[in-house]
Amino acid sequence: MLTYEKAMFKNKVVYDASKELAQFQKEDSTIQFDIFYTPLSLVGHILSYEKNTYAFPHGGYSVQNSYINTINLKTQKPYSILDLVDEASLLKALKNDAYINTLKNIDMQKLKACKSFVKALKILNKPLHETNHFTLYSYAILNYNPDNNKILIRLIRTIPRSTIFTEYLQLGLKVTPLKHFENTLKSDDIFFLGRFRRGRLAAQSFYN
Repeated sequence: MLTYEKAMFKNKVVYDASKELAQFQKEDSTIQFDIFYTPLSLVGHILSYEKNTYAFPHGGYSVQNSYINTINLKTQKPYSILDLVDEASLLKALKNDAYINTLKNIDMQKLKACKSFVKALKILNKPLHETNHFTLYSYAILNYNPDNNKILIRLIRTIPRSTIFTEYLQLGLKVTPLKHFENTLKSDDIFFLGRFRRGRLAAQSFYN
């Protein structure tokens, strides 16, 4: 069961906005809180979702936080993008990305020489604040083309405490899935980014 407020998997709670809100209000009744979730993509047991939180202090400025998480519903633990797609194709897509190649504040020679996706992320994240990084778990699936066996992935930079859409950056990468995911991607019991329209990510009209 997936909604903007609550998610359940085999009678286990994945998230529950109402319970979180009740806890926040208990801790500080002087601030008005709001929380909602947006399911982004579901492939087999791999769920990507966005969490949005809002805090409205009396007499102060509101604060918004947004996070993207990808988990395995069976274990409810973070699920790495490297367990879903071929690392070589992911690295190639990242190195050839048009936006990445315009950046002046990263060492492009080191990036091009990288043979590890984790090391490539460290290079991309180096000039960024620690709360505004690309991670192995901040992604969603936009589509799958069985003809060429390619997934369209959105690698999404986390950006808490901001309302600037242009900084809520997502890279569009075309990559090859790992063998054990190919059949799952062809299933009718999955959905991709765009099914649920609420949230920061869906609000960006260019996500297609």
